[in-house]
Amino acid sequence: METHWNIKKAAVLYANLINCEEESSELYSAYREQMERFAWMQLENRRINDILHIIYKRCCTERDMTPERIRAVYDICHAYEIKTTVKNMAFVMVIEPDGTISQKVQYSADGVIVYLYNKDARIVWESKDGRHYIDSIPYETMRMFYENRYMEICKKYQEEHEEEERKKEKKELTWDMLREHGLEMADEKEVFKMCSMRLREEGTEEDDFLLALCFELFLKDQYDKQTLSYLAEYYCGSTRNMKKLWHVARDYDITTYKLSERIITQMLFSETMFGEEEIFADYYEGRTYFRLKRAYLAYVSREYVVNGRQVKGCIFVIIANEYRKEEDLPDICKIALLKYYSSREVHQELEPMLREFLREMCEKQLYFSFYLKYPENWLREVQLYDKTMIEYHAKPGSKVAISYQIRKGESDNMNYQEEILLPAYEDTYIKSFILFGDESLRYYFTETNKDKVTVTEKSDYKPREVRPIGKFGRLNDMTSLKNEALAIAMKEFATEKKLAEDIFCCLLKEEILHDTWKYYRI
Repeated sequence: METHWNIKKAAVLYANLINCEEESSELYSAYREQMERFAWMQLENRRINDILHIIYKRCCTERDMTPERIRAVYDICHAYEIKTTVKNMAFVMVIEPDGTISQKVQYSADGVIVYLYNKDARIVWESKDGRHYIDSIPYETMRMFYENRYMEICKKYQEEHEEEERKKEKKELTWDMLREHGLEMADEKEVFKMCSMRLREEGTEEDDFLLALCFELFLKDQYDKQTLSYLAEYYCGSTRNMKKLWHVARDYDITTYKLSERIITQMLFSETMFGEEEIFADYYEGRTYFRLKRAYLAYVSREYVVNGRQVKGCIFVIIANEYRKEEDLPDICKIALLKYYSSREVHQELEPMLREFLREMCEKQLYFSFYLKYPENWLREVQLYDKTMIEYHAKPGSKVAISYQIRKGESDNMNYQEEILLPAYEDTYIKSFILFGDESLRYYFTETNKDKVTVTEKSDYKPREVRPIGKFGRLNDMTSLKNEALAIAMKEFATEKKLAEDIFCCLLKEEILHDTWKYYRI
């Protein structure tokens, strides 16, 4: 029986023979068979040191490898010698990434061999008194044996072994197997081929199991036009998943009308709209359900007007198109269109529609400050040309009051007036003023929500310059005149006023005489 001492002596002898003798020498030839037998025996016992390293490199060839020897080579290639100068250490443990203890080796002063197969494995020290240490113990590690040609042998064997195991375990895939195990025990590509073939051969009737399989494969980037069409027709899941499916289906030029309808319906129901404008535009091109179309346009218009949400231009094109088709539009859609084009150049073909919306909203007392951005001749029609509008957005359920001071010139002696405001639309509050040329406005809002009171900072507003048109425009212009210029302007104003009264009086008399004549004639 070999002892440790005999093994060490034999190893030194064989290593010296390898280093000092040519392979073709008689002495080397006499020991060759004995050295190879010794090398394989030590390798199979997982022994490794600097001397054995020399012997293994020379004597362990691929020709004589067996599965057991390859496993031994794999272990030796991952062998590390660990040493520490800290005394009182009893054991070294290897902790794998999943927390399991794969090795526990008794420590000696000369060091100890452990096998580290995973780069994330941790070394844990156990002292003689049972305490455990990780990073607080300094130690050195040295890889004992790492040769690329041996690692290649191990890799090649492992791949061949795994392939053989797969062939043994592989059975013909059936639908029953898929129903029992799902995709866990099957090759994704093979399952995808089965699904695509079934849809081509048996049609596209809705099947919950087939639908679930197709979508699971879709998430793994396994799809074609056949499976995408099937999913677009029937799949209903989370909004995020349906949107992902919609984008891919559109790239394949697949009809997505039903999928778009499900996405919009689900988003409206949950009131979580995000990045859906293109999807609605796609849905709008098909056979739209008028209630869903109207609900979406009203919802997104409200979000745009009340909450300031950014909305893509295609939605406003659709709203304008609905007007041209003489569809019944909610007021909030008309307001949204007015807001959108208030900051953009208006095409001539849109002017009649926008002017009609502006008149209609003003008749309904639905005022917003962005109306004032429209041309002056539009504003004169709705008597907004000389108006100043202050707008405030409050939290739901709040009560809002405005405190304001109309100042003349630089005078700051006027008292603040307070007024309780009624909402112009939901939580939007509007206060209108008529300011003369030498007047400016200072104001602040007070918002009361349950027990919480919020007071805004004071703001100043100077009226925009308007041309002196009409009665109040002329009066406003005269406030900046003095002495002789003021007297001339007042005289001209009085003359024009008298002339206007005479003209309208004559017209009124003619109309009365005409009506009387018609009455007696009848």
